[in-house]
Amino acid sequence: MQQPSGESRRSVWPYIGVGCLVVTLTLVIGVCGLAYYGMRGAKKFAEQFRDPEKRRERVIELLGAGDLPEGYEPVVAMSVPFALDMAVIGDAVPNENGKIEEFGDHAFIYLSLNGSLVRGDDAERLDRFFAGQEGGGLDNDTIRIDNVDLSRGELLGTAQAETRGNPVDVVALKVQVKTRSGWEPRLLSALRIRCRGDARVRLGLWFEPLSGGDPGPPPDLAGTNADPARIGPFLDRFALCP
Repeated sequence: MQQPSGESRRSVWPYIGVGCLVVTLTLVIGVCGLAYYGMRGAKKFAEQFRDPEKRRERVIELLGAGDLPEGYEPVVAMSVPFALDMAVIGDAVPNENGKIEEFGDHAFIYLSLNGSLVRGDDAERLDRFFAGQEGGGLDNDTIRIDNVDLSRGELLGTAQAETRGNPVDVVALKVQVKTRSGWEPRLLSALRIRCRGDARVRLGLWFEPLSGGDPGPPPDLAGTNADPARIGPFLDRFALCP
């Protein structure tokens, strides 16, 4: 991996906020606002919380998965026609009221965006972020969504991975998440899945605990969720590209 040079019960909406604002780095706030406020009251969306099987079915459908990885359960799935699809899996699942106790130890947030929503300066900004360059979004100290704080994040490095023959851009970040014990560090692997011959923008956020303290030099990231040797097999469980 290339290093850079320099308490309350919670709903699933923080996951959606993280997916929209952190992964896309505030590029598609308008679309995410529609999802956040409009879909919140949608009948089909609400049914997911009353019927875990429907939630699982929809999450698996969006991920193109035969089944979910061990230790991961469906958290939420949502779609905005002609704009975006989102699926979230993790070890913290909502109850029948759509509430979760805390962020949990690990989670994967997948976002598939209409390519026309991310173009021009926005596309360049996303490119800079995945190149680990300054001005790519990490410098925005307002990126804090309820229980995830990227403003105190640390860029650890960039790398390249692959899933089913498609290249994956990787950015490793140390971020803070809020748990019952307070703010705790997590290792976040931000992913851009570049499906060959497809114009959609596909992004992922993979959170795991930091083991043995903060990652230091690149060798310390071996075997973590920021390691391309793990990222490829993890993504291969899903069919994210057409």
